[in-house]
Amino acid sequence: PTTDFACGVNTLTGPAVRRYFDITPANGSNVTADLTLLYYDGASHSEANSTNPANLTFAHCENGSWVNLPGTYTNGVNGDYRSVKLSGYTFSSFSPFALVEASNSSDASLSSLAPAFGLLTPAFQPETLAYTDIVSYSVTSLVITPTASEAHATIQARVNGGSWSPVTSGSSSTPLDLNLGNNTLEVKVTAQDGATTRTYTLTVTRADRSELVGLVSSVGTLAPVFNPLTRFYNLPLPEGTKTITLTLYPSLGIAEIGVKINDGNWVHVTAGVPSQPLVVHGGDNRIKIMVTDPSQVRGPASALASTTYTVQADSPDTNVFFLPHLLIQATAR
Repeated sequence: PTTDFACGVNTLTGPAVRRYFDITPANGSNVTADLTLLYYDGASHSEANSTNPANLTFAHCENGSWVNLPGTYTNGVNGDYRSVKLSGYTFSSFSPFALVEASNSSDASLSSLAPAFGLLTPAFQPETLAYTDIVSYSVTSLVITPTASEAHATIQARVNGGSWSPVTSGSSSTPLDLNLGNNTLEVKVTAQDGATTRTYTLTVTRADRSELVGLVSSVGTLAPVFNPLTRFYNLPLPEGTKTITLTLYPSLGIAEIGVKINDGNWVHVTAGVPSQPLVVHGGDNRIKIMVTDPSQVRGPASALASTTYTVQADSPDTNVFFLPHLLIQATAR
């Protein structure tokens, strides 16, 4: 034991236990073992130096600098002595080691966030805080699995402004009840320092019985991005497009789907299967999609519950010609 906490010209920062260990042979490397350090924590002449035993980690002198060692730590007590054990550490060298109280982390980020149903849009990134998800009518509650980037951070979740519930990092939350339409799920991460927080927001749309949860075109990109509550979309088509197909995903498995383009007839579409080719012409094309729930009645007994989506599919008209210059000259007689 010594009060010398130097590593080259560098000294330990922050509170440190007055213990310093040289382990021989000094030239050992690539050895994996459990490392246990013991220190005195009595009322007088304590080596603990007013540190918090729960926050103690090992520091290792590497290339002239102190480096905090990550890993699984356990603490022990035997009378006035305490021990700190690091399991399964692979040594790059054996000399020297010290015990230091790690500073509390301010990292309040998630490394992953996964809903049990649907798909996050956009794909999860720790620095992106807002996401959307779409689920079908049958999903009345949603479980999410958030994982903290830093092991000491704590996580809470709530839905639609309700009470916060704790969530264990890397584990599933309790079921979060969903209303029809849009629901706001919030995931709040509190860093180890207790002051730094970050809130991730997930807008979850639960579709009704006669709504779609997905609409995919074989050509072009829908604008805006599909949402069950949005009824009208634009679909710009490349010049020369002759036909397109639509793949439709209803919220309810028994729903019936019909499609028609312009003044054509309604055509049945099987859920999740591309429709028959829809013939488009140059200029404006209006596609109607009707989703019907045959088990529900709305209003008069003959009126089935249904929802209609409209897709405006515009293609450049190749039959239109423009004359850049036309000169008409009149001659007097």
